[in-house]
Amino acid sequence: MTTRLRWLAAFTAVMMAGGAHAADAPPAAGTPAGTPAARADRLAQADAARQRQTPADVKAARALTAQGDRAYRRGEYGKAYAAYSSAYPNSPLAYAYVMASDAHWRAVVQAHAAARKKGGKRCDQVGSDRLAGDLAQSLEQELDFGLALAAHDKDRLFLDSPLAIRAGGIATCLRDLTQRLRAGAPRCDDTRAIEHCLGEPLPVGGG
Repeated sequence: MTTRLRWLAAFTAVMMAGGAHAADAPPAAGTPAGTPAARADRLAQADAARQRQTPADVKAARALTAQGDRAYRRGEYGKAYAAYSSAYPNSPLAYAYVMASDAHWRAVVQAHAAARKKGGKRCDQVGSDRLAGDLAQSLEQELDFGLALAAHDKDRLFLDSPLAIRAGGIATCLRDLTQRLRAGAPRCDDTRAIEHCLGEPLPVGGG
């Protein structure tokens, strides 16, 4: 399944729904994760999963995606993540992968801000190496993969949409932040930098 922030597990337990599935299976033996070969392997697995899916699987994926959209619009990002990340095991949907990553990080920022406020802290250090690893994994497994899946499907309608264009910008910003975190020491609440990358909520679809 996708990344789980160990350092914020107590606040993001609501996001830990879903299970392993074909499109998220580990790369083939001898194929390092994060390489073009690993990406191609996952895309092939997504194609195979679609061949096996039933109309009920597609219906369930669409219903969960719509549920995620409703929660996302309400600002309930933990619930949105749980719905989106439960959608794509039923049917690999580029939109669900992208939205799962976005909702996950908004939930992390939201939870961390609430914890900071409750504790009366103006600053809360986060381990840069750990956060960088979590960001890289989330990008690889969900956001970047969702955009790659849409490109693989030649889904220009989605790729040219304001949502996908914004998501691509978020991915670039988070990737740059990942590199800066790996180059530096623990900082004062790096989740604020994540919040800067995310910007305003994405213009989700209907549902």
